[in-house]
Amino acid sequence: ANTSFSFTYDLGGLMTDEYDLKGNHFVHIYDGSGKVTDINDPEGGTWDYSRTVDSDGNVTTTAQTGEGNTTTYVDRTETTGASTSVKTGSDGSISTISRASDGITETNELSCGMTLDMKYDLDSEYIYRYLKDVTRTSPSGLLRSTTSSKSYADTNTDGIPDLITDTVTVNGKDWTSADNTLTGMITNTSPLGRVSTVKYNTTNLLTDESEVTGILPLTFSYDTRGRLIGTTVGTRTSTRDYDANGYLDYIITPDNKTYDYTFDVMGRLTREDRPDNTSIGYSYDNNGNMTLLVTPKSISHTFDYTGNDQRKDYTPPISGSYAYVFDKERKLKTLTFPTGSQIQNTYTNGLLTNTLTPENTIDFTYECTSLLSGASMGSETVAYAYDGSLLETDTRSGILNKAINYTYDNNHRLASVTYAGSNYLLGYDDDSLLTSVGGFTITRNTDNGLPESVSDGTLTQTRSFNGYGEVDNYSNTVNAVNAYDVSLTRDNSGRITERIEVIGAETITWDYVYDDLGRLEEVKKNTNVVESYEYDANGNRTLETNTAKGITNKVYDYSNEDHIISAGTDLYVFDYDGFLVDKVSEAGATTHDYSLRGELLSVDLTDGRSITYDHDPMGRRVAKKIDGTVVEKYLWRDNTTLLAVYDGLDNLTMRFNYADGRLPISMLRGGNTYYMMYDQVGSLKLIVDSTGSTTKRIDYDSFGNIINDTNPGFTLPFGFAGGLHDRDTGLVRFGARDFDPTIGRWTAKDPIDFAGGDTNLYGYVANNPVNFIDPNGEFINGITAGIGASIGAAVGATNAIFNGGSIWKGAAFGALTGATAGFTFGASIYVHAAAHAAISAGTDVLQQTFTTPCGHINYGSVVSSGIAGALGGGLGKFLVRKGEAAVVDAAILSGGLSGIVNAGLTWATQPVNR
Repeated sequence: ANTSFSFTYDLGGLMTDEYDLKGNHFVHIYDGSGKVTDINDPEGGTWDYSRTVDSDGNVTTTAQTGEGNTTTYVDRTETTGASTSVKTGSDGSISTISRASDGITETNELSCGMTLDMKYDLDSEYIYRYLKDVTRTSPSGLLRSTTSSKSYADTNTDGIPDLITDTVTVNGKDWTSADNTLTGMITNTSPLGRVSTVKYNTTNLLTDESEVTGILPLTFSYDTRGRLIGTTVGTRTSTRDYDANGYLDYIITPDNKTYDYTFDVMGRLTREDRPDNTSIGYSYDNNGNMTLLVTPKSISHTFDYTGNDQRKDYTPPISGSYAYVFDKERKLKTLTFPTGSQIQNTYTNGLLTNTLTPENTIDFTYECTSLLSGASMGSETVAYAYDGSLLETDTRSGILNKAINYTYDNNHRLASVTYAGSNYLLGYDDDSLLTSVGGFTITRNTDNGLPESVSDGTLTQTRSFNGYGEVDNYSNTVNAVNAYDVSLTRDNSGRITERIEVIGAETITWDYVYDDLGRLEEVKKNTNVVESYEYDANGNRTLETNTAKGITNKVYDYSNEDHIISAGTDLYVFDYDGFLVDKVSEAGATTHDYSLRGELLSVDLTDGRSITYDHDPMGRRVAKKIDGTVVEKYLWRDNTTLLAVYDGLDNLTMRFNYADGRLPISMLRGGNTYYMMYDQVGSLKLIVDSTGSTTKRIDYDSFGNIINDTNPGFTLPFGFAGGLHDRDTGLVRFGARDFDPTIGRWTAKDPIDFAGGDTNLYGYVANNPVNFIDPNGEFINGITAGIGASIGAAVGATNAIFNGGSIWKGAAFGALTGATAGFTFGASIYVHAAAHAAISAGTDVLQQTFTTPCGHINYGSVVSSGIAGALGGGLGKFLVRKGEAAVVDAAILSGGLSGIVNAGLTWATQPVNR
């Protein structure tokens, strides 16, 4: 095998051939003037470039891919010095940049009608060119104006500026960042005066502390080489050290658990030793792609790659291989599953226009650029209309014919949403934090913006936060009646160790015990043990005792690929593609049918009933049928936000109202308003009417089995952890997958395989359902311990805005400081690559900043992004580059709700490993 890169040059010194560490050959061809004209990769991909100048002085540059898609740039400079650049994409989109002769002003006319007017200036002190003004205008005239300025002060009169203040003004609202280089303090101030600070060492410029008012400061310690060795928030301290080569040697978490790491000479993680004396192993090819993953049960998963380092094959232990074929633009063309079934993608002008699966054909259309304008699958269609890049209308046709409409303000924030016959206005404070939705008012902490209460005059929901930014109490009062109150106590890892529920006159105390990897081990109710669990090395439940379910020492068995084989006397059968087919119990066989995209198509129950489901082109469940008769239809905003439910005749039966959370706060049903109350993971606990009377109460065990339902006839679609609960099958749908509470695991593999954050592709939230959720069926989301990463990233990003705009770098570093302290879950898979985790966590904060209309950072989501980044960093480049989440992240970043639309398109059509 090659151990070095090799290069060949022509007589003019131009590199003509490149061989990577695996011997893959890349070719470069040049014209007579030394400009590159062709690049060829090892898989037959080609990129051809040409440049011509006509008699009018127009310079035309073209780039053509191996698939024949051409992008053209026409540049022209006038005698006055003014210039224009026109880009025509392979999809026909046209964007124009016009620059004035003074080099100061510039206008970008984007293909969908958005306009960016920019103005540059020279810094008064150091005379460098910087972007001073940006005005973003939509086709309808919505105008967002951003102005930047910088001032310098010499407070000690030594002739050197030492107080540098940046001001960014957005539509008249000022954000300031003051850097005092003498004291090493950066103070960031929002328009409403909310303050965050960063302290740094004035000698080496390393960050010593970051703090948001009202939240405990996050402090950092370093070794003599400037490497981070410790982080502390309150009583939570995490330490680390490095080996002789400078690679991470170990991490000790705040709960005193040690994770040891071994790296090869190239700095690649080869072994991770966990606190329970198990380990995870990794091997790589010469290009650094992970070729072998050895689970804690010593079971091997192998991988192979193309000459472009894209995944070619994935072979799990027993099922057979997944095969990937990419086109000459490196887009996924065919994915072949172990059974031989395929998902085939067709691209036109570089855009995905058709996906063929064994069950359906899905067609896609676009407008002006790559904005998705429509998708169809048989009679089911969705259509989108935009104001520039702002999604205005989302129309569904087929079994359900409904629309969702959006409007925006001049800040390009969501201003209203209309669905199911009602319009909801959104209001914001001067910091752009959400303060009202419809009839609900959100009251925020004046110092840090945390949402402390939500009220519509009848319901009042109050929350209190501890010094880590975690909710430690929340209560719900309806019409002056105390309905539901929860108090939470956490350990140094941020895990909930005690939960006290007050439901009316009843008080229940829950105590939780976790094993060395943070998996739920024991649950007590009012001091009595009611649940206990044991697991194998890869997180499969092996033994269960559950008094509420009448279970004592129930034994579970699994295949080497983590398929469940048996649970007590119940038997399970999976197909080679990893989907549950049959569950055989004493009552008979329950049969499941899944599409290759992971949609549950039907379930045949033991009582003879057949449950079938219809889906839209984006993979969302839009209807449920029992023996062929439609009983429910669903209107979704995205893959997980349910807006309304209709009956088989399109009569509205339930409309859900949202405030600042991911789940609805109230419901309109039968002309009456009901308030919805949840436990800490989002399991629906109470339905309370406007008088304060409880209409329905649901009690669950820790893994979502319904123990008690006081009103079964009052049905609702929400269940455990906020998922779509099917009362007939008992399954709970979370985005891409179904969760089975009876066995505490998924019925299908993670569609993004190991990028989901677990070496067990069927494991549910690392067996910690008290602290984690997975609304999308792909990533673990933390409900605790996330404040470090989120605050760190937010501070870093905010600071970066005022220092040259390196927002990603700032957020990544800020999140590093927070995430490294926040990786306290006790599960090694989340700890071994803190730097990667930090970058992902920082990215997530920024995505939410730019795309979440609520303006409220989802701290749990930040943690999940950190987890994904950690695993991606440890498991190889392909997980980051080809993982579905990375594609979704990029799509979301493309802009607001339109990004969510395109993210949904990617999720629905390009599974990496379903």
